[in-house]
Amino acid sequence: MIPPPHPLFRAFDEFDGPAAPGFETSYFGARFRDWLFTGQSTGIAQSGHIHVGYPPVAEEYFEWIAMLGAVASAKDRFCMLELGAGWGRWSVYAAMLCRQRRLPFTLVAVEPEPSHFQWLQMVFQDNGIETRDHHLYEAAVVPGGQVARLAGIDDPLREYGHYVSSGLKNWLRTLRGRHAVREVKGVSLREILLAHPHIDLVDMDIQGMEDKVIRSVPPRDLDRVRILHIGTHSRAVESRLRRTLRRLGWRNAFSFPCYSESQTPFGEVRFEDGVETWVHPQATSELDLLLSRDSPSQ
Repeated sequence: MIPPPHPLFRAFDEFDGPAAPGFETSYFGARFRDWLFTGQSTGIAQSGHIHVGYPPVAEEYFEWIAMLGAVASAKDRFCMLELGAGWGRWSVYAAMLCRQRRLPFTLVAVEPEPSHFQWLQMVFQDNGIETRDHHLYEAAVVPGGQVARLAGIDDPLREYGHYVSSGLKNWLRTLRGRHAVREVKGVSLREILLAHPHIDLVDMDIQGMEDKVIRSVPPRDLDRVRILHIGTHSRAVESRLRRTLRRLGWRNAFSFPCYSESQTPFGEVRFEDGVETWVHPQATSELDLLLSRDSPSQ
């Protein structure tokens, strides 16, 4: 028997409307140029009136639940940090959801790879999001905000796993993979948090720096955040993250290890990136929303 979908999805309308030639119309009406997902045009011209349903149960389903819960429970203005933003897909999804609620929003997107950062600005504009009204950082998120060595395959159309190369392990990874390395600006999570008094969601995918970045933030500054959703890339990082967040009193909503088949409340799911979704110790109602213990209101 297939479990029912998470009730948070029912708080938002599926997209039903006109297509835009040259774009893929995604969930909740987000539009992305049709070469962004694969590096080349799909050749499929969407036209006329289209319907886009809810996302399927897969690895990203829990990222969706975190975002839906954060938007559904936001008061007055929604603020989100997307760290390791790529071309800003999750920021745009958040904007689409906020528009449904007629909720003002502030987006903070951080991306170090130069081509991806340019595409991030383009994707915002394609979706009617004025970049000057939000906060976009061309930088890597690192504990001290210092200059960072960004490594990865030098092909932005194929490579979205750029990582900060520091320490012996990453040096060997860079050497084995023959990865290109460039120096980029660094920014600390604390610096970003201090610029925003209230943050509904931090969505983090920073390729192995997750635990170091979280541990670098004083607990009083992390108190500005209601929900943390973190994509993980090693079991060691996952273990350190859980210990840190438990020690700070944060409460876990979802925890699934990377590179695994895991049983979830919505069936078995294959995870490449791991999932760690946590809520602030005082965010009891948000935890209930994510765990389907309360009904969201539109």
